[in-house]
Amino acid sequence: MQTYILKEKNVTMVVMRIVIIGGGFGGVYTAGHLNRLLKNHQEIEIILINKTNYFLFTPLLHEVATGSLSPASIAEPLREIFRKTKVKFYQGEATKIDEESQTVYIDNCSLTYDYLVLATGTETHLRHIDHKEIFELKNLKDAINLRNQIIDVIENANHEKNLHTKDSLTNFVIVGAGATGVELSAELSDFIYGTIIKKYYPDNCTANDIKIYLLHSDNTILSYLNYKIQKYAAKILKKKNIVVRTNTKVESIYNKVITLDNGETIEAHTTIWTAGVIPNHLYTHEEKIKRIAVNDFLQTEKYPNIFVVGDIAKQESPAPMLAQVATQEAKTVANNILALIKNKKLKPFKFKSQGTLLSLGSWRATGEIFGINIHGRFTWWLWRTVYLFKFLSWRKRFRIMLEWTINLFFPRDITKA
Repeated sequence: MQTYILKEKNVTMVVMRIVIIGGGFGGVYTAGHLNRLLKNHQEIEIILINKTNYFLFTPLLHEVATGSLSPASIAEPLREIFRKTKVKFYQGEATKIDEESQTVYIDNCSLTYDYLVLATGTETHLRHIDHKEIFELKNLKDAINLRNQIIDVIENANHEKNLHTKDSLTNFVIVGAGATGVELSAELSDFIYGTIIKKYYPDNCTANDIKIYLLHSDNTILSYLNYKIQKYAAKILKKKNIVVRTNTKVESIYNKVITLDNGETIEAHTTIWTAGVIPNHLYTHEEKIKRIAVNDFLQTEKYPNIFVVGDIAKQESPAPMLAQVATQEAKTVANNILALIKNKKLKPFKFKSQGTLLSLGSWRATGEIFGINIHGRFTWWLWRTVYLFKFLSWRKRFRIMLEWTINLFFPRDITKA
């Protein structure tokens, strides 16, 4: 156990330090739980490290990319979240961990720790695909770039005389039909058909010019959900003029040409990759970390003072890569750190599903709650309500509520950022 000596008003205190790396759901919720558990322990310091100065509500990135929400609406400043708490925020990128000396290296400095929580999240798994050929949807910049791209290609297609070039401009390809790919394709259809073409380009660029493809390597979309949800989602996507291709793998993308495993090609200026993720990399003393094996208490086997939450944790009984998993893990980790501090027994993590809700564009959603499948307009309202109250501040909730209400009466925003 490491100690640090602080001197305030001639009083010397021995401080224990807990460091959390990552400001996503896992990291922020861990910090919040620790703050509540340790608020009366002035001798314990909590530090949260993140590359950006905000918590990003990633489940709504597709709404930013398709003009429903402004970028600022789904980002909450970390200093605002933890104002008047014992959590200290440090903006920077953690590049290496030395477990033996219990040190985290951040940009050009370092921090020692007594307990460490890794919540670094994931990045897009591109395999052999060039980043320059595709658009991603992992952060705020990705969503802004994608929205700008959608607006640009439609604008260019509106003036394009060459039909072959016009086709490639108005082809949109989404690779990966998990939750992100399905939600994005549905919102993209609403954005292009319902706003851009219908309201602003009714003549030179028509709905017949647009083709949206959703490609998936598995034999069904949303393969981790039950058949009724898959069937309903497929029906809605078809109504939204989305061409769904299952059992289809992308072999290569070069110069705006997508080559599939059956030899077929699709020319598209906009290819969006949502086909899988890998853990964000952290460099340790020994190796490059991919996914980190943890025990039932979410500790690493070799270093019991290091905990792992979220998508980078590799458990014996795998939990799905969902925000609700990360938030539940965060509570377990916070309680187990307190238990270690007080020399009490640790409790194992057990995931309890709160159900699944999936947006399928305006007025349509599907999901399962308490084992019951639900679809339609009520589900869409429920999806929005649940997500709204997952935001940490009322200011953000009111802002998003206002934007969603405006969208009911006016076209989506096509302003380029």
